Amino acid sequence: MGNAAGALGRFVTKKARRFNVESRTERYLEKNVKNPAPKPAATQREIEQLQREMPDLMQKINKRNEELLTRLKKVYVSSEDPPLDKIEADANPNRPLPLQRKTEYLEYGYVEPESVTPGRLTLKQALQLLSKYQLDKEKDSIKSLALQYNLSEKDVGNLVDYFKVYTLVENTVQQSGYDVNPYTILNDPNDKIPINLMNLPEETKKFQAAVQKFSDAATERSLGTSENNSKNSSQDKNSSQDKNSSKNN
Repeated sequence: MGNAAGALGRFVTKKARRFNVESRTERYLEKNVKNPAPKPAATQREIEQLQREMPDLMQKINKRNEELLTRLKKVYVSSEDPPLDKIEADANPNRPLPLQRKTEYLEYGYVEPESVTPGRLTLKQALQLLSKYQLDKEKDSIKSLALQYNLSEKDVGNLVDYFKVYTLVENTVQQSGYDVNPYTILNDPNDKIPINLMNLPEETKKFQAAVQKFSDAATERSLGTSENNSKNSSQDKNSSQDKNSSKNN
């Protein structure tokens, strides 16, 4: 019973607080009552002391002074920017300013160092080393490459054993007969041509030519197979007709 009475009391007080709340809020805002913030105690004491010593001070402050307003109307302020002095600084030959501000194209995405620590390679040098070794192993042997790039023969040997430059596979088709499977030509190691990454446009043309050659070979083989099948079917048909005619006789 007590809980029900308490809930009823809260409901009634809530309704009473919210009764006509909008109109009461509008009336309060229309009064335009300005409540200044309270001043500190020390400031309030100084204001009271000034009012006792100079009772007409607040009246003078709040009164409009026509004389000062007239003087203010006669005041005119004009401002002009001072001329800029062109200072020509003497160029320091030891620290010249850059004449060209274009950013150089980075071939591998980062700036290549001018000097390399012995026993190390840049990405460009590593690709050159692998390409030279794949193109001519006798001329650019492991020993000569180790001397050229300031590496140990063991490191160069591991490098050429475990890393390779991309190769372009070119197939060669025999012209005699159609018994050559063009798909098995890719297993011939003699048809692998090393790609020179320093001359990609030419290597791209070689790759396109090899793909076209492979496609032509596959087409030629498929045509030959279809012709052989048609010949065999016609021969089987003729032989069956001959057998039937001999039986009838």
